[in-house]
Amino acid sequence: MPRRVARRTAWVLAIGELPVLVLAGALAITHRSDPTSHPARFTARISTCDVRGAGGAAISYTLTNGDRTGHGYQVALTVATDGRVLGAGTSLVPWVEAGATVTGRALVPVRGDAAGATCRASGVIFDGQTGHRH
Repeated sequence: MPRRVARRTAWVLAIGELPVLVLAGALAITHRSDPTSHPARFTARISTCDVRGAGGAAISYTLTNGDRTGHGYQVALTVATDGRVLGAGTSLVPWVEAGATVTGRALVPVRGDAAGATCRASGVIFDGQTGHRH
């Protein structure tokens, strides 16, 4: 008799826990974390690249944060022609809200003849300190 009661209790517990297991599995499938790395959700595009100035390129760019949270960014700007880098610079953008697009400007020093040069932008998340500490 005790063996029959134990068997019946085991079945009741198994049937009672089955919906909980199914619900936990469904939640695990539907709430997967986004596997895309942060840089893949960041886009930087050149808006203007004016290389007519002597010794420098005036660059404006847009930055879009495709992540689910706000970040600061470090944008690397390069000016190149015929496979040669004529100039490079860095621009720090302290904060971009999730899903937002901002515009930035920078003056990049250029050496050599910049006629026909093109500008490129790339970036990484930079959530470190910017500015001076007092």
